Amino acid sequence: MKSCLPPPASRRNPHWLLHRLLLAVLLLLPPGAASAAGDLDAARQRLTPALQRMPEGRLPQRLLLLAIKQSYRLELWGGDADGHWTRLRTYPIMAFSGGPGPKLTEGDLQVPEGVYRPVAFNPNSRYHLSLKLNYPNAFDRRMALNDGRQDPGSDIFIHGQEASSGCLAMGNTVIEELYWLVSVVGLNDTQVVITPVDPRTTVLRRWPSSPGWTDDKYRRIEAAVAELQPQKKQP
Repeated sequence: MKSCLPPPASRRNPHWLLHRLLLAVLLLLPPGAASAAGDLDAARQRLTPALQRMPEGRLPQRLLLLAIKQSYRLELWGGDADGHWTRLRTYPIMAFSGGPGPKLTEGDLQVPEGVYRPVAFNPNSRYHLSLKLNYPNAFDRRMALNDGRQDPGSDIFIHGQEASSGCLAMGNTVIEELYWLVSVVGLNDTQVVITPVDPRTTVLRRWPSSPGWTDDKYRRIEAAVAELQPQKKQP
């Protein structure tokens, strides 16, 4: 009698797991979201060549999104079980408000800087799709308390479209890819680092208008990206 169980991993079609994971991601969408489902399936197909750069073509165990304000660039990195990192994609950041330096208060229109993680998916975003970040994190809340700042702000997202106030706008095509991959790898296994300049090639220095504790925040950023190789310049 033939077994109804799926074949061993070594004999499966390499796309079998991706299709199963896509089905799980679609369960995050609201009922009737057929268009969004099609968008995410297209995103999966677009990402397939990039994911094949992972060792043995396996899905990443971890993700790191490195957003660099100065160059309007977001790098997507995948980590394997051995702790090695592979750069999967580099995307342009379409828009963000503010400038270098950490976010301090609600309404300052500043994009935070630091080490964060996504905590929620928003399939009903006004900006197509979005990923909510855990700003303010414990460090941000502690510094706000020490400074006597009552409201350090909240509701920071990575989202679609090409305009933003206080968040990172990536365009609809890119947010579909990020949304799908984070859904597959998991919120808890994804880290988002937002930095004013590339700390792998430029020393992070506190701006004169920034609080003294910014130096500590920048050391945390440097530690978070220490294992990532900087992007090579094109000849």
